[in-house]
Parts: sequence; C-alpha cells; structure tokens
Amino acid sequence: MRLLLCFATVFSAVYHLTLSSSLYKEPWGKERELIAKQKLPSPIQEVETNPMIDLADALISFHKTYLSPTTCKRSHYRPTSSTYMRQAIKRYGFWQGFIMGCDRLLRENDERWVYKLINHEEGVFKYDPALKNKYQVAIDY
Repeated sequence: MRLLLCFATVFSAVYHLTLSSSLYKEPWGKERELIAKQKLPSPIQEVETNPMIDLADALISFHKTYLSPTTCKRSHYRPTSSTYMRQAIKRYGFWQGFIMGCDRLLRENDERWVYKLINHEEGVFKYDPALKNKYQVAIDY
C-alpha cells in the first residue's frame, strides 16, 4: 500500500510538472497589449565630458573628501545630495545637472512628503534618484 501511495505521489508530481509546462499559453487580449507596451528602461547615457563638468566633478570630490567629513551627516536622501549633483551633471550636462542639484539642495529637509522611503544601514532615507522624470518606474528583470 505504501509503495502504491509513493508511486502515485511521484507520478502526480511528474504529471503536473510536464502538464503545467505544456499548458502555458502566451497572454492574449488586453494582457498582451499591456505587455507589448512595457519597455525595458534604457541604460542612462552620460554626456561627453568638458572642462565645466571636470571642474564640477573636482569641486564635488573636494567637498566629499575634505569638507563633508568635518560635519555630521545631514542628508536625508539617498543618494546624498553631492552624489546626486555629480550624477545629474554627468547624465544631463553641466547646466541642467547644476540646476537639478540646486533644486535638490533646496528640498533637503527631514519631511517625509512624497518620496519613497528606503532602509539603509544608517537609517531610513528618502530615495530620490538623479533622473529627469522623477516618476520613471524602474522595472526589475
């Protein structure tokens, strides 16, 4: 009896594995249209470097290396404001990146507001990446 029960269990498992893989069908109707509209996020391209970008990068590096360690950690965001400005300048050019970085500095406060919260090893922070479209959805594949 136990042998028969064991055989039935193994047969059932093998049958379900083969059946479930053969019964898979591609989405159709509305679901197919929704999947077709989804696009993978394109990798963010950096602009070509120029003397202004190099100067800004050197100033931000100086700030992060020498000035920032002398004061306590004050940024409520991740990435930090200096990293945000560096990424924005490298991604969108000096002027637009500088404006985005200054805007970020003006928003530097401890209010929760609308930002996604993330748990970091140092605490809970607001997640605000350096993207033009703040509501761009990152899809994990």
